[in-house]
Amino acid sequence: MSMGRISVKKIFLLTWAGMEVSMLAICAVLLWMTGEIWVLTTG
Repeated sequence: MSMGRISVKKIFLLTWAGMEVSMLAICAVLLWMTGEIWVLTTG
C-alpha cells in the first residue's frame, strides 16, 4: 500500500511539473509571437 501511495504521489508530481513546464513554454511562445508581430508592425 505504501509503495502504491508513493508511486501515485510521484505520478501526481510529474504531471504537475509537466503542466508547469508546458504553461511556461506556451507563455514563451506567445511572448515570442507578440514580439515578432510588434517588431514587424513598428519596423
